[in-house]
Amino acid sequence: MNAQDWTPAVHAYLAQAPTSPLQGRSVEPVAHWSGQDHLLWRFRVQDHPDVVVKLFTDAGQVRSRRQYRGQERFAPWGLAPEPLAYDRYPQGLPRQVLLYRWVEAPPLDLADPPQRDALARALAQVHRTEPSTAPGFSPHPVNLAYFWRTGQGSEGSIAQELARRGKVEMAHLFQELWAQAQATMAQALPRLGPGPPGVIHGDPAVENVLWQGGQVVLLDWELYGLGDPAQEVARFLHRHHRALDDSGQKAWLTTYLAQGPTDPTLADRVHVYRRLLPLYDLTRLLRGALGETHPLSPDQTAFLAETLAVGFQRTAEHLWPPDRPRLDGERLRNQCRALLAGPERSP
Repeated sequence: MNAQDWTPAVHAYLAQAPTSPLQGRSVEPVAHWSGQDHLLWRFRVQDHPDVVVKLFTDAGQVRSRRQYRGQERFAPWGLAPEPLAYDRYPQGLPRQVLLYRWVEAPPLDLADPPQRDALARALAQVHRTEPSTAPGFSPHPVNLAYFWRTGQGSEGSIAQELARRGKVEMAHLFQELWAQAQATMAQALPRLGPGPPGVIHGDPAVENVLWQGGQVVLLDWELYGLGDPAQEVARFLHRHHRALDDSGQKAWLTTYLAQGPTDPTLADRVHVYRRLLPLYDLTRLLRGALGETHPLSPDQTAFLAETLAVGFQRTAEHLWPPDRPRLDGERLRNQCRALLAGPERSP
C-alpha cells in the first residue's frame, strides 16, 4: 500500500464519513508518509489544529487500539499527542485508522544533555504508572526469564552450519559466547526472579520522540502495554549506543534510575539485558547470513563482513570478563569475508 494512492479516500473519509470527528469541515492534505506497517497523512483542517491520520496495514486492530489507549493515557501529561478518534471500520478505507493532533516540534537530539535527560525522566514517568491502567501485555517479552527463553533454540544449528562450512574457529567462538550467556543467566535468574510486569511505551527510539518547548512527546504507542521496564531501557541504550558514548549512557541511566520505578532489581535487570542483547543481534545476523544463497556484491560482502565482525566483538565485550584479551578484529573480518564468499552463495 502507498500513502499517495490512498490520499483521496482518506480525504473523503475525513470530510464525509459519519464516524469522522471532522465531518463537514474543510480538510486539505499537507504531507504523507509510507511506513512498514502503516500509512500516515498530515491534514490541515478548517478552524482546527492540524491532524494526523494513521492507517494501519498490519495487525491494525491490536496496534491501533494500543496506540489510542497509550495516547489517551499519557496525552494529559504532555507525553503523547492528543488522540481524536479510533475507527475500526472506517468508511471507504481498508483498515483501521487513528486520528490525533499534529505536534509541531523537532526530533529529540540525544547529543543535547537537557533533551537526553528529559527523555530519561519521561520514560521513568511512563514506567512508574500503575500497571492496572495498561490495556494488556505488550508484544515484548514480559520478563527476563521469558526473554531468555525466546532467544534460545537456534544457536546449536548455527554453530553446526558454521562448522560444516569449514569455519570451525568461528563456530567455537559462537558456542563459547552462548555458554558465557548461559552461565550469566544461571546466576541472574535465581537472584532476580521473573520480575513484576510494568507499563512500557514499547518503542521509545529517538525517531519516535519530539522536543516541544522543553517537553518530551512520545509517538508511536503501537506496542504500549505491560512489559519489563528494564528491558525497554536496555533496548533503548543498545539501539543508540553509537549516539551515546559510555559516559552519555551512564548519565542517561543514572537520571532514569533516580526517577524510575521503585524496584530493587531494576538496575541489575537492565545490566543483564544489556549483556545479552548484542548476542541476540549477532545470532540473528548469522542466521540471516547463513540462510542467504544469492551472491553478494563486493560492497555488500564488505559491509556484512564488517557488521558480523563488530557483532562478535561487541558480544564478547559485553559477556567476557574485562581482563580477557579482546578479539582480533582483522582476523574476524577475514573469517567473515570467507564465510560470505563461500560456495553456498553460488546461484
